[in-house]
Amino acid sequence: LADKTGDHTKIRFINRLPREFSKTGKIAVPDEHHKIMSLAQEVLNSQFKSSPAWDYVAGRAIEPELGYSLGAGYGNDELINALLDDYDYDQLIHYGFLGISSKVSSDGAMCWLLRRRSMNMDEIKRQANTQFGLPYSVLARRVTFPLALESQMTNFYGRATWQCVERSKHRKLSVEHTSVPHGAFNTRILNLGYSEIIVAEGVFDALSLIQMDSHATMAIIGVSNRVILESIARSAKNLAIALDVDRNQTGQNNTKKIIDGLKAMNYSGKVRNFTQDFITEHPDFLEAGKDYNEYLIAQTKTAY
Repeated sequence: LADKTGDHTKIRFINRLPREFSKTGKIAVPDEHHKIMSLAQEVLNSQFKSSPAWDYVAGRAIEPELGYSLGAGYGNDELINALLDDYDYDQLIHYGFLGISSKVSSDGAMCWLLRRRSMNMDEIKRQANTQFGLPYSVLARRVTFPLALESQMTNFYGRATWQCVERSKHRKLSVEHTSVPHGAFNTRILNLGYSEIIVAEGVFDALSLIQMDSHATMAIIGVSNRVILESIARSAKNLAIALDVDRNQTGQNNTKKIIDGLKAMNYSGKVRNFTQDFITEHPDFLEAGKDYNEYLIAQTKTAY
């Protein structure tokens, strides 16, 4: 459904059930959801090279050009400004780009931006739990990476580029109103000619492995990401699991959880523990830390 407003087409969101399965068994991501996420990705990616995100990625020993080629972006005010050309304020809340909080000041960047677009404060206020709140940009000041499912864009992973408490470091867009699964990073490899794909949990571990020439690597952003495991099972590609190693066995237990989940889906491919094989080949891995990005950083320092 669409209505014409000026030179732009504003899409009115439809309460379609994204968990519906197509005839192939794949989850059907609504077209309008893919469309707004794709537009946001264009804006975010265009801001990356001249932003703090470039330096942040380089500081994690990742080549910024590699990050850029795989969709790295930066969340600044231009994202919301550009989206408002095609979508209205409530739609940006619906899709998770704007959050509402009673802690946000009326002098905040989003209030200023909306007032520039002829909205007054009464029009900007929205209910936030038991109080009224004001908007903030969920991906502001974050390096971003696109997430996808079945070749459709679904969400973004945003990592803070500033020093902050642990609970504030990582963000994805809320799916409260859309119920669209957040997907995974670099899912395009499922459609390429690789016979085996490598699964890491986090984006920076995946980027680290790609930089170390393990190009067929994706990040599932959480080991309980069942819809991505379903996509992997349907691909019938062999799987190498590259989770962290730590003293409390979390990574090892999660590797077993993924394998058990795939077996329950009648997965026909072969599965191997990539991390264990990597440690055998690189014994210094355990000295560098517990994940692939820490290892890459240590290797980079050693090289200098």
